[in-house]
Amino acid sequence: MAAMGRSIAAGAILAVGLAACGSAGGSPVMAAPAPIERSRVTMALVPSAGPEGRSDVASSWSALPVTDARPVSVALTMYVRNWALVRDVRRVALTGRKQVVRFGGVVAHLDPAPPLLDLPAAILASRFTDDLGDRGQMLARYAGRTVEIYLPGAKNPVSATLLNTTSGPRYRAGDRLYSVPDDRVVLPVLPGVSLAPTLWWQVHAARPWTGLATASYTATDIGWTNEYSLRTDATQTSGDWAQWATLSNHSGAAFADARIALVAGQVRRGGSIFPFAEKMTTAAPAMAMPAPAVLPQEFAARYEYLLPEPLTLPDDSSQRVELAEQKGVGLARSFRFENSVALFPEPPAPSPQEARIRLTIVRGDAGPLAGPLPGGLVTVYTPDRQGAEAIAGQATLLDTPARVPVHLDLGQAFGVTMVRKQTRFETRPDGSRELAFELGLSNRQDVVAPLEIVEHLPGDWAVVSASTTYTRPDATDLRFSPVLAPHSDATVSYEIHVKPQRPPGF
Repeated sequence: MAAMGRSIAAGAILAVGLAACGSAGGSPVMAAPAPIERSRVTMALVPSAGPEGRSDVASSWSALPVTDARPVSVALTMYVRNWALVRDVRRVALTGRKQVVRFGGVVAHLDPAPPLLDLPAAILASRFTDDLGDRGQMLARYAGRTVEIYLPGAKNPVSATLLNTTSGPRYRAGDRLYSVPDDRVVLPVLPGVSLAPTLWWQVHAARPWTGLATASYTATDIGWTNEYSLRTDATQTSGDWAQWATLSNHSGAAFADARIALVAGQVRRGGSIFPFAEKMTTAAPAMAMPAPAVLPQEFAARYEYLLPEPLTLPDDSSQRVELAEQKGVGLARSFRFENSVALFPEPPAPSPQEARIRLTIVRGDAGPLAGPLPGGLVTVYTPDRQGAEAIAGQATLLDTPARVPVHLDLGQAFGVTMVRKQTRFETRPDGSRELAFELGLSNRQDVVAPLEIVEHLPGDWAVVSASTTYTRPDATDLRFSPVLAPHSDATVSYEIHVKPQRPPGF
């Protein structure tokens, strides 16, 4: 497979504040550079048992030879909270003594948790450097050194000494001090300056070895979101269902031909669950269509999707992948009213209440809809009278196990209304109450309107009478399901008896 590489060329990076700094490439060097230790990403030293039973101790980085790890393949496990586990496989040659193994071109947004390196050697220490990622740290390397600056209006640079101060860099040329923008400063390449984010390991092998080593680390600003589309017919009685994954990569590195697994559900890390904050991109997400359907597999009491083909994820990009689809899905549309009823005198409602449109999906026993559905945004498309598709609504689907009903609330309906009115309130000598309500229903549409009326009633109550059939699915809900013909009106009335509330202990 192709190797993982940086998506921004070194020359493009240097043009911002390091013009004419030189190439980021080059052959492996024999003396280890002295990477800058940055407190937010510096990795802890990990002593371990070395050869011949003694305890190895990390040495000075600059005193050891360096071996560059050559990229072979990369795999990503991506999570829905904007992070991913990277498994970077590279070919490494160990000399049988202490040395530094360098993984160059890794992600810039590395989690502070220590990375892991799998190879037959003792791991003495590890660190991460990203010199170009921190302007202040970078310029600190040049304090007191000679650089070149372009003065205002000048076509040629002049030599100057960089004076790093608390208020920012200043440049001394002759007997004058200058403050110039970064893009008018030319910095020479210094030994030990990392031109790409790099992971370093001090290792001690008992004997020479050449083979594949795997670095595993957690990257941020890379992850995936799950979403669905439902394309219905004009009456919203059937439709085609599709599941999509949007893979976003803003980690500071590109991944070529990566094997990708997508984990659904919230995975806790670091004692917190971080909200997803997807960065905006200038281009629309690219489209990839793997086939056949990618069905979820059980993983650690959650589910994961293993994409069948490798994908390339450039940095600062989004890519949309179809996971599954199911055609001819049965739908049931209803118009829903839901109210919390107060057990005291109520004034008349000031205006009619509009119904909410609800689509219930018939999941069936086969196909992607029969299995677990990770949470995500569902966009419903319905054709208008001219046949053009338009968005009929969007709903947020929570993580839904198999055989659990799927309801999509798409917003308010136009022309299906209800007016609630309390027609009686009476308190009995024993403290119990009698309440009566009247629900005036109206359908001004050209289609039949199946209604769902849910009245949430607190306390210990019982239905005394009702003008139509009802159900009581739990202790607090009273439900009616009348059906209104086009351009018709109806009334539902009911009466309840509420027992008096007793103080605790009585």
